[in-house]
Amino acid sequence: MHSRDPSVVPVVVAVFADARGRILLGERAGGWQLPRAVVGREESGVKALRRALLAEIGTDRFDILRVGAGETGIASAGGGMLAMQWYLLRFPPGIEPQARGFEGFRWAPPEAVVEACGAGAREAFRAGLAGLDLMLQGDAGAARGWSA
Repeated sequence: MHSRDPSVVPVVVAVFADARGRILLGERAGGWQLPRAVVGREESGVKALRRALLAEIGTDRFDILRVGAGETGIASAGGGMLAMQWYLLRFPPGIEPQARGFEGFRWAPPEAVVEACGAGAREAFRAGLAGLDLMLQGDAGAARGWSA
């Protein structure tokens, strides 16, 4: 997942969805975010997810329902580019998120996830969620065949 370009930072984004199509958002520093992690040089995307989720939500147990169709990118504060790989996940029965790296959690519809991110990232988030076949209000396409 690493680019030869040092200004491109690979990031994995965890999208936990429930049976109603809502997405888990974590609250940190007064804002709502998706769990995510920078992928280490010798790390796979799944290994980075497990590491980050254990630290942020208290568990590294999850089922992967789908990996996004491609990477989306946004400019980083340091002047480079974040290359985001999106993962649609669900918790196994009996597993719940614990507030470790977040102050709290809420389940929100996909369009609320897009609105929660900064204006400069909205198109990347919309594309990332669409790449997971999550229905966004106003999209012409339909979500295809995943269930949580």
